[in-house]
Amino acid sequence: MPENFIEVRRTIIEHFLKELETQTLLTLEKNFYEKMFEEIRALKEAALKSSNKDLRKKVLQESSDLEEILRRLFLCRIVKAIKRLSEEGEVEYGKLLDIEKDALYCIIGKYEKIQRRVENELTKRKTPKQRYRLVCFVKNYPKILASDGRSYGPFRENDVVLLPVADALYLKRKGVVKFIGF
Repeated sequence: MPENFIEVRRTIIEHFLKELETQTLLTLEKNFYEKMFEEIRALKEAALKSSNKDLRKKVLQESSDLEEILRRLFLCRIVKAIKRLSEEGEVEYGKLLDIEKDALYCIIGKYEKIQRRVENELTKRKTPKQRYRLVCFVKNYPKILASDGRSYGPFRENDVVLLPVADALYLKRKGVVKFIGF
């Protein structure tokens, strides 16, 4: 196995294990993921050129495993950032790499969009649509403050008005209005 491969593997696994052992984000060197993926790509290319079939197979398999560990490291760091954001309301952006910040901004944006949609749905459900009824006044009646918070009137005999159902029913029981239609 190439010596460089052993160093790359050690670096990736070390960073991954350290990140798993701590609650806070550790500092990674700038472009860490890009550098590691580039190293792995170069090692794969070298392995493919090798005449040793067993070595080639082993390097390709280990390369694939290291790529998976890098993906898990990335996700681990994103989860830590989200956890801190949800618990403390802040993120240590200085410890995140640019690619991690981009992913986090995307996740936060999606979350906020879903949150707005849910809030809009809840608002719609909390304020049920007011039902109205068409009535005709059978006698004069003073101005009223209706159940929908609006004022109506004063009314004269034969005025036709659309009133909230609760108010229309009340006025009908008092003999002030008659319902029009069904």
